[in-house]
Amino acid sequence: MNNLVLLLFIILVIACTTAVFACHSPRPVSAGQAVAKALRWWAETILDSFGWGKPPLPEYPVHVGYDGMNILPQIVDKELEKMRKSFDSCYCQNYSVLKNRIQYLFPVLFPKSAQDDMEHFKNLIQKQAEEGLVSHMRKFDCQLPAEPLTSIQLFSDSLIISFARNEEGIREIAEIKRKLRSLEHMQKPEPETFYEKWTSTPIDRYTDDKSAKMVWGYQAGAYRDGGILMPIRLNIATHCHALITGSSGSGKSQALLFLIGKLLQAHPDICLYVCDFKKSEDFKFLEDYPYYYAGKDCCKGIMAYYRRFSEIRENGSDGRRHLLICDEYPSLINYLQMCDKQNKTKHANDILGAVSEILMLGRGTGNSCSVWFITQRSDSSLFANGARDNFMVIIGLGRLSKEQRTMTFAGEEIPDRIFHAGEGVLLADGEEITEVKYPLIEDAPDWKSHILTALMRHDSARADVQA
Repeated sequence: MNNLVLLLFIILVIACTTAVFACHSPRPVSAGQAVAKALRWWAETILDSFGWGKPPLPEYPVHVGYDGMNILPQIVDKELEKMRKSFDSCYCQNYSVLKNRIQYLFPVLFPKSAQDDMEHFKNLIQKQAEEGLVSHMRKFDCQLPAEPLTSIQLFSDSLIISFARNEEGIREIAEIKRKLRSLEHMQKPEPETFYEKWTSTPIDRYTDDKSAKMVWGYQAGAYRDGGILMPIRLNIATHCHALITGSSGSGKSQALLFLIGKLLQAHPDICLYVCDFKKSEDFKFLEDYPYYYAGKDCCKGIMAYYRRFSEIRENGSDGRRHLLICDEYPSLINYLQMCDKQNKTKHANDILGAVSEILMLGRGTGNSCSVWFITQRSDSSLFANGARDNFMVIIGLGRLSKEQRTMTFAGEEIPDRIFHAGEGVLLADGEEITEVKYPLIEDAPDWKSHILTALMRHDSARADVQA
């Protein structure tokens, strides 16, 4: 009975509100339009009364484009109209409300005049963005200076504006500006391909860092949030063994090509053994390199490297670093195991034993002997006697199954994110697990040519090539 009375009362209230809207509307409205208007008015009144529906306001009123409920791109365009007119085409495409700042993305077309003095143009856009923010904050009686709250990042086809929401956001804005100044020579690649460009400078004459730390990729979070290329640097002397895993199509071969180039930038005189079991087109350019082994010859390559490793353990380092790279290692082991069954040989066991010994005793060579293995799965059976625990760098690319995550990154929290080709996670000894992104090489033939030139230039010993 009480529920029925309450229902009748609600209907009566809505009917009265509908009549009010119908009578006081400046234009004739239908009964349905009046009812819809009344229901919308009551919904907004209830939400406002309880504080529902509205996002919490930031500590600073920097939410350009805010209409009281949401941030709307068309209002952003209006509030930053002066800045937009500096481009031939510019409009707000999207925005992101982060914990400490708000970011706005604008596709842009640069005017020809901007090319003459890009530094002046950047300063102009910065000032115009600050003016738009000041005008917005005045609506909320806020007199904060806009310069420390605002950063702009200009790329070849887009503009990102960041506004700090609080004190921590101001610190983040200052850090973004500092990184932009230090990386001023770098430009954001195309969003879909993440290119890395190289000049004609030989790869072994270009060193990223004089401390000889090589670049193991770029921090995916920094690129995703701000378009900033922040390299992940590790010293191969302390992180000599690496495992790269990921399903087919996850970008392993391209990541490996990138890493080889970065390795040669940091250590141009390294002696590299490359075992390419699947005879990939990506590494066919190494056919003339004496330490390149393809197909079933990979067994010879691993054993040749093992003999070099044993000599160094016995006689001491020869002054050079040595690295064995083995692509599609599980496929090689499966192939050898089948051959062993047919021919009653033990080649697979020889390889497993040699690899296990190198992984566990590599530190005894002053870390001058190291290995990188590329696999689709990182089964422990591939690395005898717990040797898998000796990898100092583990990289998982693309979409990893739950089993793969548990097997490869035991005890680690993996970000719950969909990783595309060339993206994944990197775990290094002494470091927290981090998201990593690898670029495609825009001019792959040129990149490969520099790699081969560097390897051939520093190849001084070929005694065991035919062994």
